[in-house]
Parts: sequence; C-alpha cells; structure tokens
Amino acid sequence: MEDIRRHRNVKLMTDQKKLVKYTSKPSFDHFQIFNQHLVGIENKKVNILLNKPIYVGQAILDILKALMYEFHYKNNEAHVWRRYSIAFYGYSLCYEIMTDDVYKDMEIIKDHFDFSGYPQTHYLFSNKYKKMPGKFKDELDGVPIKEFVGLRPKMYSLIYDDGNTEQEKKTAKGIKKCAVKKQLKHANYKECLFQNVSTMNSMKLIKSQNHELFVNHIVKKGLSNFDEKRFWINHIKSYAYGHFKI
Repeated sequence: MEDIRRHRNVKLMTDQKKLVKYTSKPSFDHFQIFNQHLVGIENKKVNILLNKPIYVGQAILDILKALMYEFHYKNNEAHVWRRYSIAFYGYSLCYEIMTDDVYKDMEIIKDHFDFSGYPQTHYLFSNKYKKMPGKFKDELDGVPIKEFVGLRPKMYSLIYDDGNTEQEKKTAKGIKKCAVKKQLKHANYKECLFQNVSTMNSMKLIKSQNHELFVNHIVKKGLSNFDEKRFWINHIKSYAYGHFKI
C-alpha cells in the first residue's frame, strides 16, 4: 500500500539562485549532481494529507490467514480428508492426500474453489466463482502433481505430466525468473532439501544511476532449506512457532 509519508518533492535545477533557495529550506533533505549544469534537489513535504488507508495491507494478510485456517480446520479436516499431510504452507496450501479419488472429495467442498481453469470437459469445471476473491485455485488446473519439493515460502518445485512430456514448475523468491528457468532444476531443490546444498545464482539487471543506464551483474544466494520462521525438528519436519509440541 502506498505510504504518503514517503512522498518527496524533487526538482531539477539549472539556476544557481533557485538552487540556493531550495537548499536553504528547512525541508531540504538530499541533492544529486548529474552534471555541471544539472542538479536534483529533494525536499520533504511540509504538509501531508493522509488519505490512503495504510492499514489495508496488514488487514488483507490477516483476513487471508483467517480464511486459510478456516478452510483447513473447519472444512477440510472435519468433512473431507482423513488421511493427509501438509507438504507446504505459506500463502497457499499443498497437501499430500491419501484417498481413492481426490476430485470426488473436492466436489464435496466445491464452493471453496474456483474451477474456471479446469478443462471444460472436466466434471468439476465451473465459471461460478471465476476470479472471485476468497476462493482457492488448483495450481495445475486438474493435472496431478507427481513430485513436490518445498524449501521455504515461495521457494518450491514440482513435477507434473502434461500428457506428452514431464514438466517442471519452479519458483524461487529473490531470484529472477530467467535465472530460475536457466540455472535451476528440480534436482537442485531435492539436493538442497536432503543434502543441505545451497546454490549461488547469477543474474544481470538493468539499472539506472544519475539517469545513466548500465547492466549490473550480481551473484546471490539462491536455494536454501533454512526457514527462520519455523521451528525445525529435523531437516524436513517443522512446526510453527507457538505449536503445543515445541
């Protein structure tokens, strides 16, 4: 959400008198010299109109967590799946489910799902909740996941069969998509999880400094199986802080 307090007044100066005028103000904060004829002056805003609800960002996350807990504890656990385990939990849920037909089970709680991405020939297909907030979506729209590795929130990899070939879907927070696609494989995620082998990934970024574009080559830590927001029993099993078993 936009933070009004961070707004600044920025002016480009070519006149020395105006430069002295704006740098002499109590609100003066910063300057940047671009060349011998051009200087940027940054002044803090003297008056601020707080017309943006900055608490909305936190409220959305709280509502999201409440929605996910309600789905998991009230609907899922009580009515549908008796044998399951949570493979991954963040702003999405990944379950390992032991059942005869998972899609028949999902039909029981279909009002919690947006099935608009499913093939139209699938008996669960429906546009009733298409793009409706508060509804869950199937990650692969009806295609079963063959293998899943979850390292941290927004850092996971899965394998699925699209009918012709075996495909991989990978995400890694903090790493550019092009680097994830070219440098990371599903095997790297498994190696990181089971052998505690982190990766170093390189990427090129286009940046601007003093209005001059340049390419910056950076190398940073990529895959890591350590999540500081969880209490770890071993390198695979963990509990949320506050869990009664800790």
